[in-house]
Amino acid sequence: MTGKRLLLVLLCVASLLCAGCELVTEEPKRNVHFVGVGLSYKLSSGTAGSGVLIPVGTESGTVLPSCLNDVANVYARFSTRGYDSFTSYSGDSSLTYITDANGTIDSYSLCVSALDSVASTAKDSDLTIFYYSGHGYGDGSLALTDGTTRTVPGNTYVMGKLLGIDTLLAKLSAIAGDKLVVMDSCYSGSLAEEWADHSSEGLERFFASHGSSNIYVLTASAADEKSFCNSEYGFFTHTVTSLLADNSRIAFSDLYAAVSEYFADQIFEEYGILHEMHPTSNTSVPLDLLV
Repeated sequence: MTGKRLLLVLLCVASLLCAGCELVTEEPKRNVHFVGVGLSYKLSSGTAGSGVLIPVGTESGTVLPSCLNDVANVYARFSTRGYDSFTSYSGDSSLTYITDANGTIDSYSLCVSALDSVASTAKDSDLTIFYYSGHGYGDGSLALTDGTTRTVPGNTYVMGKLLGIDTLLAKLSAIAGDKLVVMDSCYSGSLAEEWADHSSEGLERFFASHGSSNIYVLTASAADEKSFCNSEYGFFTHTVTSLLADNSRIAFSDLYAAVSEYFADQIFEEYGILHEMHPTSNTSVPLDLLV
């Protein structure tokens, strides 16, 4: 009898162990997708002219050599953070991000295609990082390029093509998982202004338009402000990459707080006019992200 009871106990223990094995699942693998855009708006060597011509109102923007360094530095900081995988997208497989370093390119199509590619593969456990360094239009639109040039009296420009905030948010919302958006461009705060009042109504408006996806936005300036750079880097991007270099892991909210604190006392002069930069974020989202 004792032997039978012992056998019964062993069978029960074995059954429980098997059941327990079925309940234990591995943590989902967190792939990290990177879409980075950095545009200098400089024509290829030997071609006269420089800058970008924005089609709306035929406004022009200067050459921004620092943007090429910006996107390279951001990519380097994220690619060394121990992620399971780090996938980059570009029209040219030899590139790891979208730049115009080799001449005029259709950065608009490359950017949209890259975001669509991520949307077709990203899983709920993934993180997608979108970074932009370049000119921003007055409503916050990204001043991308269409791969053509236009000559006007005195200069030849690369032709701009605006990627609107609504289009960008729609593309990001179509991507599963978390999205980290870092923007170093003038008026980039327009991307986060849905949360400017830090109210539940603001969140409801955004989610009604773009879905309840996890989007973490950090921009160089407020919606009505410019962002500033020198010939080597954007001041906002340099601050972000320095913080990432000093912290192997940092919460998104802490990153935003540190960047905001740094710029609280920074004054920039342009044409004799003093300017401030106020980095913005959608910090009212009740979530946090470790980067």
